Amino acid sequence: MTGPEAPETATRILTIDLPSALAELMIGYVRQQDSDLRLLKIVEAQVETPEQRDQRITAELVKLDPRVAPAQVHAMVAEVTHLYFEKIARGESLEDIISATQALAGSLAAKLDDDVDGVRFSWALLRACGDEPDSSRMRSNVLMGAMAGFEGLHLTVLRLLVLANGDRLAASPEERQARLAATGSITDADRAADAQEKIEAKSRNGWAGMQKAFRVFGIELPDQPEIIQVATTARNGAAHRNGALRDAMAFIDSAGSQQTVAFAADLTADQLRELLDTQIVCVLELVLAVYAQFDAAHARKAGAMLSSVQYVLLARGRDRACAATGHWHRRAAFEHDKARRTSQVNGWLALQRVGRHHEYMHDLAGWPRQPGSLSLELARLLLRGQRGEASTKAQLLRARGELPEREWETWPLFDGIRGRMTS
Repeated sequence: MTGPEAPETATRILTIDLPSALAELMIGYVRQQDSDLRLLKIVEAQVETPEQRDQRITAELVKLDPRVAPAQVHAMVAEVTHLYFEKIARGESLEDIISATQALAGSLAAKLDDDVDGVRFSWALLRACGDEPDSSRMRSNVLMGAMAGFEGLHLTVLRLLVLANGDRLAASPEERQARLAATGSITDADRAADAQEKIEAKSRNGWAGMQKAFRVFGIELPDQPEIIQVATTARNGAAHRNGALRDAMAFIDSAGSQQTVAFAADLTADQLRELLDTQIVCVLELVLAVYAQFDAAHARKAGAMLSSVQYVLLARGRDRACAATGHWHRRAAFEHDKARRTSQVNGWLALQRVGRHHEYMHDLAGWPRQPGSLSLELARLLLRGQRGEASTKAQLLRARGELPEREWETWPLFDGIRGRMTS
């Protein structure tokens, strides 16, 4: 006779550590945006203004027959290229574009001098249009990728949250005000998948759906900044209406100028950069809000995450995005004061790089002469623009081994003096 069977024990499939996962997610998102920025550089290298393009094509056509009047050819080129690239922006079929453009080119070419081969001119013009790099469509691709990455990151955060806090799906609004669990173990893959499907269902129907899903975890997402609202509408136009918006949208850009967008391709490279910078700031705010929902021990890990993201942004030249975090050391929780000072320096360095020194000089004046770290003392000098004194002090500290070599070689703070010094 055998004894009673031992109770089955649950098998731990995966352990979730949300603070670490969120920090890695943020660094990964910055790197993901790098590919969009690289594509934008490629696009810009190929871009001509419409007038530059028309002048180049006109010159090519005039070479076909020197007897034609350049002004007459230029007028023909301007009319045909306008039609061609408008149809490209609308995403119309290639067959329709060629047919309509060739018909117009043929009609206009027929008005040239009688002894000029109009058919030859019209086909040369169409071929010149077809050879033009389609920068407008490439910018639309950047837009699509940027929006997919932004929305995908929000969805990933939701999926991470529900893996450690699946009970929130059935909780009352009052119960959802409790602190979030920062760690959790998945023991039932089917239940975990079901929880993720449920939170994804709640997040549908645009930004309002995303806001609803995050309320499950006690997090209120703010309304989207205007540039993201415009980009969302433009993305929808590119995905469902051949690039055309239902209605033209007016908005104020970062330079304070009013702009109008009727097609997804209307967003310029500078506006797409503004979009990417705004997106990274929005997701940083979201992740900080999640850290704030943890208990004190885990909430204090927000500071390390913030400093790391600031560091990566600075190293990649994303100064405008990092400058938006210039005073976020007041919002995040930190393990210790030196960590807060480091984040403070990173944010202020970004402000310095974009010419907004006045935003931190008063606070910087209140720093003690020795804020607890030799590298932070160097930071005080550099943020005040005292590069000569900072260079001398850095050389002395390095010679004595008191300035960690890793900080010296990698911290963007020292970019301004590192190149002028020898080891």
